[in-house]
Amino acid sequence: AIAFLGEANLHYGIDRVVAVMPDGRGYIWHQINACGQAVFDGDPAPGGCPPPPERAN
Repeated sequence: AIAFLGEANLHYGIDRVVAVMPDGRGYIWHQINACGQAVFDGDPAPGGCPPPPERAN
């Protein structure tokens, strides 16, 4: 299979990954990226990340 990034930051911290099998079947899944991993754990976003969205109360 060949996998590639379909869309970065579909929602903040979540990427869409796409894989295509040799027979043409395709798979899509969402994956937490490095920015999301840090922010979702309550840590500051790493350098190069967009600012996280405002939290709703």
